Amino acid sequence: MTATIPVDSYYYRYHYHYRRDLTVWSFRPNASAPSGFTQAGAARVWGGPAAYSGLTKQGDLVIFEGGPAYRYQSVMVARVPVF
Repeated sequence: MTATIPVDSYYYRYHYHYRRDLTVWSFRPNASAPSGFTQAGAARVWGGPAAYSGLTKQGDLVIFEGGPAYRYQSVMVARVPVF
């Protein structure tokens, strides 16, 4: 089983023009790792301003708010790569 997590980019205090570069990370169980998981991969889904996101139950699509000018400009859907 692989868990894929959508993550908005991090910036100190989340200034509106820094919330961009939406990335998904994929993790696999690993009993010998300190956290119990090992990173299987990561991929940038959107390179522009982005906001809230959600992942489908199957983990194949991410829906998020974003746009070329500001993060709440539109709602978009992107296919998540297979890791």
